[in-house]
Amino acid sequence: MDYLSVSQTQQGPEVAAHYDAVPYHGKTFSVTSISRLAGVAQFAGLVPPPIEGARVLEIGCGDGGNLLALATAFPAAHFVGFDASFGQIAKAQEIMLGARVENAELHCRDVSTPPADLGTFDYIIAHGVFSWISPAARTGLLETVRTCLAPGGIAYVSYNCYPGWHTLDGLRHLLLDHSAGISDGPEKIIAVRNLMRLLEQGIEAGAMPSMASYLPALKSAKSDPDWYLFHDLISKHNQPCYFKQFMERAHDHDLKFVGEADFFQMAKGRLPAAVRAQLPADIDPVALGQSIDHFTNAKFRRTLLTHSDTAVGEAGGGDHIERLHLRSRLAPALGVPVGKELLASERIMFEDAFKFFANGPVEIATLSVAASYDRLPISVAELQRKVVSLLAEHGVQGVQEDAVRGDVKSLAGRLVGLGGFIPYTEGVQVAAEIGDRPQISSLSLYQAKNEYPWVSSMVPHSVTTDNISRFILSRMDGALSVDQITDCLAQEISVGRLSASSEGKTPLESAHNTVQRLLEHAIESGLLLP
Repeated sequence: MDYLSVSQTQQGPEVAAHYDAVPYHGKTFSVTSISRLAGVAQFAGLVPPPIEGARVLEIGCGDGGNLLALATAFPAAHFVGFDASFGQIAKAQEIMLGARVENAELHCRDVSTPPADLGTFDYIIAHGVFSWISPAARTGLLETVRTCLAPGGIAYVSYNCYPGWHTLDGLRHLLLDHSAGISDGPEKIIAVRNLMRLLEQGIEAGAMPSMASYLPALKSAKSDPDWYLFHDLISKHNQPCYFKQFMERAHDHDLKFVGEADFFQMAKGRLPAAVRAQLPADIDPVALGQSIDHFTNAKFRRTLLTHSDTAVGEAGGGDHIERLHLRSRLAPALGVPVGKELLASERIMFEDAFKFFANGPVEIATLSVAASYDRLPISVAELQRKVVSLLAEHGVQGVQEDAVRGDVKSLAGRLVGLGGFIPYTEGVQVAAEIGDRPQISSLSLYQAKNEYPWVSSMVPHSVTTDNISRFILSRMDGALSVDQITDCLAQEISVGRLSASSEGKTPLESAHNTVQRLLEHAIESGLLLP
């Protein structure tokens, strides 16, 4: 199979030079999971394409950091990625072959030209592309979505948006003007970093009061990698727009709004109560979304689109909610009781991006069970079963199984709409417990062996790593036992090549504790294969 297709005549030399000078290091974005996109679409009343056999296109796939993780997580689907940078595509091919990802192909071509020769796709992903290309290329990207999206398909497009980017726009142009005479990428980054440091010091000293609104962005950008700063804040192209403007352009290409990949961004509850009370019951979703953006000062969106003629059924999940898998973004607030005392509480607060008060044992049990799955989605059916079991285990009186199942289903629908639960159409095929010979995916293994700062889980999402965790993960190929991995680590600790928290323990004891902690984290993160 021809995994790499290159058309250098379509590759803009300016784009290639831009990314060759400062390569962009791709990573996994869980928000682009096709199971999640399908789950949002299903909850919105659509019938999304099945994952098995799906064809998926990523526009602007870069070095494959996201595409290859998706291909690994969904082996029954086929993935196609293209990017304008030959260097980025060549790197993606190197990773794809090294990690033995067999259900993907790569092409080097300009994103402004619809790839008619590639066929149609059930899912199209364009993460971190739309705002960062020329106006003509943005038009071409939406036309690619229109022409390449299969009937009933779902497209994901992320972009910077106003009003949140108004302040950042001012800072961006200041940095660009300051470094305008510098063509060398690394030198431009140094000049920009120096100015950012001076601005932060001057603002904090009270010498630049008119620039005080830049301070949060300056502090945030300090921790951004150089390559991210170069390709985002000081990129030649970085054009935010209002949500309504984006949708006007989408409508011009016969595309309509499905929802946001992050449901929380659409939640009416983010609006002040007085504003919500004045909203018409039949408010247009785009008008509602724009209102929410104004009141929350939104600066980034992850919008899902479909063809204008795609049929839409009952929103809110209906009976389809029972076929979803849910991942909770809410955790019990610090200091809440656990076990039987937790279920005996009348009201418990769960929180993340917002606060949700669970009332009574059924709601508390539902939130507690979902939160215990950490980063992994749980099926609604399994959630119902575990809630019933938990209530019975702790002797909660008056439990009627059918009533509890109905309450769990109703609460799940509410929490998806509020953004507290993230919907998926499929679960994650990972190990439920630690086996004797732990194994991670071939992609995660490749990333660990090549000292990536993260590895891709099967959710998929990026799991941050350090020297110790990379050493352990790089030996999880299914061939070594836990004891053998522990012995390998103990040897490295004993000769001083790696260090672990010892607290008076022998190298073998330190290695044992470290490996066990890593294995538990790997289970929670969805890294271990069944």
